[in-house]
Amino acid sequence: APIAPGGLSPEWTEHKDPATGKAYYYNKITKETSWQRPPGKSGASPILLLAFDFDCTISSLHLFEHLYRRGGVDIPSQISVLQQQCYEDPNFTAQIFGGRGRIEDLRRFFQALHRNLQRRLVIITTGFGPVVEAALERVDLLGFFFEVIGRDHPLSEVKQGRKDRIIKELQQQHGFSSLQTLFVDDDPANVLPAAEHRICRTVWVPRPTGGMDSIMLRMIREAAEDTTGESNRLFR
Repeated sequence: APIAPGGLSPEWTEHKDPATGKAYYYNKITKETSWQRPPGKSGASPILLLAFDFDCTISSLHLFEHLYRRGGVDIPSQISVLQQQCYEDPNFTAQIFGGRGRIEDLRRFFQALHRNLQRRLVIITTGFGPVVEAALERVDLLGFFFEVIGRDHPLSEVKQGRKDRIIKELQQQHGFSSLQTLFVDDDPANVLPAAEHRICRTVWVPRPTGGMDSIMLRMIREAAEDTTGESNRLFR
């Protein structure tokens, strides 16, 4: 039986493949079947998959490097260093994310993105996933994310840590197209392959800014909520 259309154009219906459990889409007019979600009623492609880097994108400082310089070379030692530093300096947790004001900006940002129940927010980091989760949990932001994919994640290992390849796999798993996917990262070496191969729309976060600033948060939020297609020209 068809799944509730949820903003699809009238000619499209959504179904679930019984063998894989994945959603697929059927066009009643053209008889086309697609794993990728087609544009909505307005003809625009809303952003439904947002993939964020963590260090210097969500966080303000490069947490992995910071912990590594203090002896955190693996998951247990990085978590231990993180816990010790937060114990010794009660303000360190806020410093990771650029202060308490920026933490609240991030909270409002992620809350706004979650208004669309079909949307998936993921983190793809070259750091350790459990360490990122521990940092996010300290400021009550972890619950906004569908998944945290670190260097220790099986998918990262299979894709040799290539974020563009990881995103491609996530698109296939969730049935999202390139225009329905936005990738945000501070490292041009990660952003450029995704942009050049047209895997998704991309945003580069200049590292001196200390992560996504308020202007960038607003632009991403407005693009995600756009139903006119105007935001397509903002992110490549």
